[in-house]
Amino acid sequence: MFLVFEPSNLPYAEVLSYLLANANKKINVGLAPLDAVNPLVLHILPTEKDRSKKILIGKCSVSRYFARIASKPLYSSLSLSNQIVVDDVLDNVRNRHISEVLKVINAAEGNYILGSKISLADIIAYDYFKVNPQPKTSETFTNWFNKIDNLPEAVEAAKIIKNALNTSDVNDIFKLKIAEQLSTLSEYGDFSIPVARLRLQGNPVQLVKEFIEKFQTNEYITSTNSAGMFLNFTISREKLRFFLIPRVLPLNENYGINASRAGKVSIVEFSSPNIAKPFHAGQEVLLLANGHKTIGINYLGDWDKQYGLLAVGYKKYGNDEKLQKNPIKHLFHVYVSVNRDASENPFQLVIQNFELMGMPWAPQCHHINFGLVKSKDGQMSTRKGTVVFLEEILDAAKNEMHYVMKKNEAKYKQIEELEYVSDVVGMSAVMIQDMMARRVKDYELDWNRMLSFEGDTGPYLQYAHARFCSLARNQSQYDIDENTDISCLNEKEAKDLINLISQYPALIKSLPAQLEPCMVVSCCMSCMRLAHAVSQALEALWVQDQEENVSKARLALYTCARITLHNALSILGIRPLEKIGQSQSCSF
Repeated sequence: MFLVFEPSNLPYAEVLSYLLANANKKINVGLAPLDAVNPLVLHILPTEKDRSKKILIGKCSVSRYFARIASKPLYSSLSLSNQIVVDDVLDNVRNRHISEVLKVINAAEGNYILGSKISLADIIAYDYFKVNPQPKTSETFTNWFNKIDNLPEAVEAAKIIKNALNTSDVNDIFKLKIAEQLSTLSEYGDFSIPVARLRLQGNPVQLVKEFIEKFQTNEYITSTNSAGMFLNFTISREKLRFFLIPRVLPLNENYGINASRAGKVSIVEFSSPNIAKPFHAGQEVLLLANGHKTIGINYLGDWDKQYGLLAVGYKKYGNDEKLQKNPIKHLFHVYVSVNRDASENPFQLVIQNFELMGMPWAPQCHHINFGLVKSKDGQMSTRKGTVVFLEEILDAAKNEMHYVMKKNEAKYKQIEELEYVSDVVGMSAVMIQDMMARRVKDYELDWNRMLSFEGDTGPYLQYAHARFCSLARNQSQYDIDENTDISCLNEKEAKDLINLISQYPALIKSLPAQLEPCMVVSCCMSCMRLAHAVSQALEALWVQDQEENVSKARLALYTCARITLHNALSILGIRPLEKIGQSQSCSF
């Protein structure tokens, strides 16, 4: 189950009902996108017993669902008269007849509304007053509220909701503040920018000027300006700093993860190796997690036309002895040879065939195509035999990285698991080069550039991450958490880094639609360019030999940067290293 909600509609009733229901099913709670059509949705995924997928919308519908499956008498097992009382409370809360709700609560004299046992009426009323505290209340009301608020399930519900809120994009806070004002300037309600896309009556440029004149800056939005048909807003860097760093630190590896696509089920084909093709650069699939339930498959059988070609080719070029020694390599050579004999190169329109077969899921299939990896002499081709196997690329990258790290003898001696480290750095080099360009673009396999510790490369990213880790080890005397005072982070370098870190969750949300791994790499590169700039400006942002509050604040900032880089590398399938031989001692 996935319960997805907007921050404007906190699901205390829904989560509390679930926890009280003692349901055996697992529920995940997460935030909906800012522009969600429905503010609260429960996705009930298919099971072996029930193959249908259900969607429930709205606070009362979801809460009633949990109440009905509860082992406790929250609703269904109540007497008819008590169900009527519950229904009345729900209707009064829904219609905002709060005075009527308060009368029922006060009549209970500190107990639950129906007596000694909690019911759905208490849960829905509690939900409203949890979000909308009353300025003046009776002692009876206070006793009733505290009775529910102190329940272990209510405490757990608050914790679950808080954790979900912590996964939100902090920039959404500022977008909401903009939307709140803009909605009062137009009868069309909340809307997005640019103004031309809103299709409002009137000249878009003139509308922009009118909105700018009427918009009032505040503690969140510090200034406004216009550029043609675009409204531009400058947010408070102090507020961003206040929201961001205390959120990133406790989330750690979960920073950027969200539930914006909760309830969706995707089949993800991983390597799906073509048996007629040994793995070579270009066949990679990036799994992007935004709340999807994913079913991974590794289909070992992409043969189609190749199967027939190999069958014919083996009769002509096959050798049983060579097949026993190295079956993949030998079949590959057979495949290349037989393709020289065949001039046609047809391809099968699989998705169109699915549609012709009447498969209802055919429109949801997507073919993620890739460009070609080229050598300096031209493109690589399996059929022509002009390929470089991935195994050969990885071995060469590993050996080169080992050689480079060995140049720094002092650091080289400190590294544990040298084979592992050189292997990971080598794989990072290959993967980053492969994902740097948009996937449909061809690129040249450039060994010198790929294996460099400088520029936008995999080894440089590993080096940058290792430097952050070195900083943390060197300053281990400081305890950093979400309560660390960060008010002194006012330098331009600090503000720029905070701004960049804040953009990571929105980037992760955008990736499933774009299906472009290079977008995450671009984020890594931006982080590293800024990290490199910060490392060059040590006079402004040193950690060592500073006042303790300054050292801790800057260390908290650098920790957030490391977390962001670590998570971006991880989502690419790259294992971030804490030490590599190229790392230089840094005193930040």
